[in-house]
Amino acid sequence: MRDKASLSVVAMAAIFAIAPLKAAVADSLEVSPINLHLGANNTGILNTVNRGDKSIVAQVEAFHWQQSDGKDVLTPSTTLQVSPPIIRLGPGKKQIVRIRVTAKPTGPRERAYRLVVSELPNPAEQAKGRVRVLLQFRLPVFVGGAQTTPRLLAWTATTSGSNLVLRVSNRGDRHVKLAGLHVVAPDGHDTTIEPASFYYVLPGATHEWTVSEPHVTPGTNLHIQGVEESTGTKIDYAVVVHR
Repeated sequence: MRDKASLSVVAMAAIFAIAPLKAAVADSLEVSPINLHLGANNTGILNTVNRGDKSIVAQVEAFHWQQSDGKDVLTPSTTLQVSPPIIRLGPGKKQIVRIRVTAKPTGPRERAYRLVVSELPNPAEQAKGRVRVLLQFRLPVFVGGAQTTPRLLAWTATTSGSNLVLRVSNRGDRHVKLAGLHVVAPDGHDTTIEPASFYYVLPGATHEWTVSEPHVTPGTNLHIQGVEESTGTKIDYAVVVHR
């Protein structure tokens, strides 16, 4: 699959607006790649394309990305720079956004950022009384982290009433991207942790899931399986359930 992100949304007539609704406008902003890992020169390129038939104005912002209690925390970054920060795309037009990290690494651990690409209201379209659904993309950017460094995950499983609480800690220096996670019991019973979803776990961070498993008791041996999408490898971790 081509590494890109695209989203097209049409504002339907049912959308309410203060001004009289004269038309619904469909725009399509495409960005690629959707996952950036900056090389040794700490620079990269983001491609933007307007696939629609109306002009688009968008803002590109840089954020430092951390995780706390399994949640993403974004703070404005001055060390990840983008140029230009505002892009203007006519129908069918393209624009390159250049990305650069100015901070020097302080150790082997990978640094994580997010680029937030937000479509901005177009005054010309607003003046015509048109309604648009504005798009936003949040793209991960990773810097550093030796490619040969193994990804180190530690899993635990505990019971909480009739639920099973699964917790993963990333003890390595690089992020992991987990997908298709499911739990397999000794009798072969297979429970999906979260369908059609993937999760980033940054270095030093943890993530937790709660799954309804009334038949699992402390001492049970389970297997947590799925895919580590960063490497395309299947994972199979054996864990023992504790109280």
